[in-house]
Amino acid sequence: MGESSKHPVAFKIGQAFHGLELSEQLPTFIPEEASEDDTSSEYVDIVHVMGISRPERMSLEAVFGDHFTSHAERREFVYQSNASHFLLGDLTGYYVEKEALQLLAGLLQFRPSSVGKSSYSRSIIFIAYELGALVVERAVALSGSHQTIWTSIFTDTVRFIFAGCFHRRTDAPSFDARIWKFLETYKTEEWGHLISPTSIRALANTAMESTGLFLSSRITLRTRIISIYANQETPGRIDSVFDESTAVLGICTELALPEEPTGEAHSPLISRLSDMVFNGSCSWNGSSLRIAIERSLLSMALPHRQFLSTRVIDSHPIFRSSEYKLWKTSRGPQILYIHGEDQRLTTEAAEQVILAWQRERFDKSLDDAEIHSFSFSRHDQARNSMDAMVSTLLVYSFSRLVEGVPNFTTWLLENQSLLQHGWTAKDLQNILCLMLRDHIESRVLCLQNADDCDTAESRKGYWKAIAKAYGFTDMRPKLLITSRRPDALKEELQLSAPNMTLHCYR
Repeated sequence: MGESSKHPVAFKIGQAFHGLELSEQLPTFIPEEASEDDTSSEYVDIVHVMGISRPERMSLEAVFGDHFTSHAERREFVYQSNASHFLLGDLTGYYVEKEALQLLAGLLQFRPSSVGKSSYSRSIIFIAYELGALVVERAVALSGSHQTIWTSIFTDTVRFIFAGCFHRRTDAPSFDARIWKFLETYKTEEWGHLISPTSIRALANTAMESTGLFLSSRITLRTRIISIYANQETPGRIDSVFDESTAVLGICTELALPEEPTGEAHSPLISRLSDMVFNGSCSWNGSSLRIAIERSLLSMALPHRQFLSTRVIDSHPIFRSSEYKLWKTSRGPQILYIHGEDQRLTTEAAEQVILAWQRERFDKSLDDAEIHSFSFSRHDQARNSMDAMVSTLLVYSFSRLVEGVPNFTTWLLENQSLLQHGWTAKDLQNILCLMLRDHIESRVLCLQNADDCDTAESRKGYWKAIAKAYGFTDMRPKLLITSRRPDALKEELQLSAPNMTLHCYR
């Protein structure tokens, strides 16, 4: 290829393709020499996707902070959705997808040519505002399901910031009422006549469908999600309808935070935003080998499931239990086993533990702390085995391993992928052991409805692998397990993981 394939193509500020406009670019830096796998110079695109309003968008400085050197090229794009497309009744889903296709087409125009080998890649950070999230989620789902067309967009997306977006509904009537309240502010706009109970119900369904497609793409396993919701105590720029129960995806890897109003123009909606964006940025601009392995792992992984709980309930009885307190504070490997007659109460208790752990880690600025949650199901063949859980944990962990730094887990994954072309159950047990050992202090592993998984004999091999990973450390590795049936796992956990202290909460 000629010189144009080796270096970024110059675009002018204000240039637009398919509704996507380049609004800022700084600085333009072209390395003298670059190889296919060179990641020394970062090329990062921030893509603001607006919904029906024109909110004050976050600045490059707010998102990047001091994390990039002056040699990094940063571009900022703005995509303004057509507001009327969100209010077309039964056609809403169709037109939201058209918006997503336009966004993808615009991004392709501004990115390196897919013909031949490009010597650089551009990491993408999507920032979605209110209904713009529907467009972003559809675009990501499309790029993940049509790898041959938009492969680089899905692969190079590394972060999502959702600023006041419709992600969840606890019940249909209240969710519709929230949308109505949000849209009422804009009823004098030229498209305001489209606001009606019918269009609102269709918009609500489209929003939930978009969230489902987004999660099904499995993008959340390999990226960081930051969701910002309205601060009920100190109102700011985010509309109050986007509260904790609505504007949060509700998955274990998400950073869900209230807005921190400052009154300053173009300020970040939350403090330490750039720290959260750039923590764990080792997977950005990955080598071709790393990308190929990640794609292979992703094809075997299962998507995150949303929590039923929307917030921490400080008065929940599990927080007062001696079992929880000992599990949380004791040194050495700890298992908290939650079980009982009522599956809903069991699930709620486990989710409360997860949400409380996330909140505590954020309060302590421990942004690299991780929690992995997997829910088994005897009714879903894809979710009834330990192999499925480990395959999902693999892609999540691999995307967070530092590239270029010697790591036995990375070597093992590369060897299994390139030479063995797959994994046996024993391989997965060994890989699980290594992964947990590498993250012994900073990770909580939560396995929900674990009695739905295979047979007791099959489970024992994995309990032993987990026990081996944690060994007899005096650190605080945590394992959280639930079962549908009371006492279903107590005996096998005691026998298979004797070096881990078992706390049973019922």
